[in-house]
Amino acid sequence: MRSFRNASPSTAAALVVASFASLTGLTSSTALACMAAPPAHHWVRIADEAAVITYDPATRTEHFIRRASFESDVADFGFIVPVPSRPVLTEADPMVFARAEELTRPKLVYTHHLSGIDPMPLLLLTFARRAVKSDVSVAPAVTVLDELQVAGYDAVVLEATSVGALAEWLTKHGYAQGPEVSDWVAPYVEKKWLFAAFRIHPNPVPGAAAAVGERAEKHIGSGTVDIAFQTDAPFYPYREPASTRGGGDAKVSRSLAVYYFGPERVKGVLGEKATWAGGPIYAKRIDADVPGIPGATTGKVLSAFLDRSSPRPGTDEVFFKRADKQDDLVPPPIEIAIGDKVPVPIDVVLVLGAGLFFVGRAIRRRRERVASDESGKSGKSGTGSKSSNHETDRTKH
Repeated sequence: MRSFRNASPSTAAALVVASFASLTGLTSSTALACMAAPPAHHWVRIADEAAVITYDPATRTEHFIRRASFESDVADFGFIVPVPSRPVLTEADPMVFARAEELTRPKLVYTHHLSGIDPMPLLLLTFARRAVKSDVSVAPAVTVLDELQVAGYDAVVLEATSVGALAEWLTKHGYAQGPEVSDWVAPYVEKKWLFAAFRIHPNPVPGAAAAVGERAEKHIGSGTVDIAFQTDAPFYPYREPASTRGGGDAKVSRSLAVYYFGPERVKGVLGEKATWAGGPIYAKRIDADVPGIPGATTGKVLSAFLDRSSPRPGTDEVFFKRADKQDDLVPPPIEIAIGDKVPVPIDVVLVLGAGLFFVGRAIRRRRERVASDESGKSGKSGTGSKSSNHETDRTKH
């Protein structure tokens, strides 16, 4: 159990969120799990990516929700996601990622201990108590099945029967082409998969333009897309072109978090039976519907994975199968020790202290005055007695 001592609840919770975000890699740069397609002689990399997957075996329907922001030297580029059946593309609620991450966070356990005295004026203490309370040309052997705008993308769904024809279409519409692209799409064309192709609406960061002769780097963002399709085997599109598997810039870390909702706990398998680098970090049945997740999530198991491999072995897709262990996997709770101080109204204490001081001084002075008066009376009585005795002696003589 991790412990945060003497931290306020809000501060400690913020530390937990920051530490867990660092753990899952959601704040670090990540790599694209499909194929980015910039024009020739240009580059593109992913600044941030996350994915939520749901699968219903009864209808064989997978929802693949992805979010990404890109860094590139060109404002107009695209990326391609291969799918085994005709997909339906819709805009998804971008908050699904925050909600999925929140579900997998460690539980917070608050403990209290006496740490001292809190001198606070009574008036402030009272308030504190209250406060607590476009046209598309179709090349031969390439068919455009759908064309739409969704979540900041221009999107098309392509069917291709020829690798060469698909490369020609990509070239004609401003996508990269060449032996590497052909090699990447060839297995999918052979399996008669379809392609969801997206083009980014540019949104360069103000002031990001470089000087003449330098590489102009832009940060380009977009919305969240839900790609729904039918498949017998739910999967994550993990396969990448050979040039991107090494992670590109060595200073850019690669991190991928996947949240999978299904009827049982699953494990990720690379290809048919190879081990996937994505380790499980959470698995538990959900007892409520999660807003933004397609379909009902009550009773489903959330399985979360983290992949930090670099270089990444993106030679095949990651398929999700029933896990050998079906017990819960929950991170240990984080203890937040809160030091409780006893509130003492300092203004009341000062008033009472001053009152006791003045009362004590008055009593002391009164006692001194009484003692002085008694001493004076006693002196006068002694003098009178001596005078009387003296007169008596004179009479006798």
